[in-house]
Amino acid sequence: MTNNRRLAVFARAPIFGKMKTRLASEVGAQRALDIYRHLLHGAVKRLSMCGCPKLLYADVPGLEALAAGHGMAARRQSGIGLGERMANAIDECLQDSSAVVLVGVDIPLLDAAYVEAAFEKLETSDLVLGPVEDGGYCLIGLKQSMPSLFADMPWGSDQVCAQTIAKAEACGLHVALLPVLWDVDRASDLQRLEEVCALLF
Repeated sequence: MTNNRRLAVFARAPIFGKMKTRLASEVGAQRALDIYRHLLHGAVKRLSMCGCPKLLYADVPGLEALAAGHGMAARRQSGIGLGERMANAIDECLQDSSAVVLVGVDIPLLDAAYVEAAFEKLETSDLVLGPVEDGGYCLIGLKQSMPSLFADMPWGSDQVCAQTIAKAEACGLHVALLPVLWDVDRASDLQRLEEVCALLF
């Protein structure tokens, strides 16, 4: 049942000089900010099509209007470090649901159908991951609290997805994987982004 599922969308409020720092080192802070804004608004629009309740978790205030405009509840991320913030958001969602999927916003091909596929895999799995080409993941789905999956993780490295799978399997969890997607972290990613979005930055 879709009303017993929750989608948590993790985002950062767009702030000049703080967004997409690896990309900014190649294209400049203003262009990186513009690209992030485009990714954020596109993701929220696509994910608003999901049939379950949706929560937009922001690092700082500023995204409340965006969330409300797309039928999402606004929440603040809580905790020290990315892993703790993700674990806390999942735990909060699980208080009134039996399955939660958490996603980021800088994946141009991540849409409602991808999220729905994750929920379907959760029906027969304990953990679902949406891998990205750089070795991380853009989606994680769980049916129970598993804070150990987020602890001591080398966020930003090419080992995040592999280490998460290893931790899960060590706990006896059945892991399912979705198709590999790509994110926008380098100038070399912009051509694909332009092709997908039919937009030139």
